[in-house]
Amino acid sequence: MSERKHDGGGWTASQVPPLAGRSAVVTGATSGMGLETARVLAQRGATVILASRDTDRAERAAAQVRSASSVAP
Repeated sequence: MSERKHDGGGWTASQVPPLAGRSAVVTGATSGMGLETARVLAQRGATVILASRDTDRAERAAAQVRSASSVAP
């Protein structure tokens, strides 16, 4: 069995393929990496579902994601 080594790299937003017609559930999407992940997925055309325990924070995050995806290239 061969081991895959992590090269320290990762995905960048420009490497995310078009996601129209796809859905994604993002946990932790009210801040940090989760919020940025939700933004990128939405910008690439995915339907994004934000999973959060705090409804107020989730509403604010959803507004930010909607705003970012509406001005996406």
